[in-house]
Amino acid sequence: MKDHHATNFHSSFFTADTGCDTTDTSGDATKMTTHVQDTMQRKPSSLLGRLLARLLPTTTKRMIFFSSFTAYIRDIHDPDAVLCAKLNDMFSLSENANALKFPMKVSPRIWGDLNVEGLSRIGIRDSLVLGSDEKLAMAKKRIIAKHVVKEMPAWLQYDSNRAMTADIVRLLTTAENIPVPQK
Repeated sequence: MKDHHATNFHSSFFTADTGCDTTDTSGDATKMTTHVQDTMQRKPSSLLGRLLARLLPTTTKRMIFFSSFTAYIRDIHDPDAVLCAKLNDMFSLSENANALKFPMKVSPRIWGDLNVEGLSRIGIRDSLVLGSDEKLAMAKKRIIAKHVVKEMPAWLQYDSNRAMTADIVRLLTTAENIPVPQK
């Protein structure tokens, strides 16, 4: 069963960056080492960020990540039910597509500090907002995905860097076909 905890959080919670829990309760030392390496390059964490990292279930982090990042790259400020349903159908994020609305509305708080400086050398606009007519080459999508994983708020880490990079490439490919609601 998927969680919908994210819709209950106040938007100020989404500005925190965090580290990770380095205790290994699963006995899978290799996975833990990878997770620690994946998150060690992140910014210093706040107490709130550490709490979010520990308390939010993986499925909720994934739902927040996909919905908020889609809103960020498509410059969506007021998502409609059709958009949420389409995104939810594509990525199976939640049992209720309306749960995607809140993370989409607070996406500027989550992604507003995303450092996109290094992307300008490959022709990606500073804002990383994809216009409706803009298509990205696969190589650019991979570069963007790796950069986003490196720079994202650490509390949103829901899987390994490699898995998240693949998800972001898939999201970037799909986002080109997601219509932006008229403002």
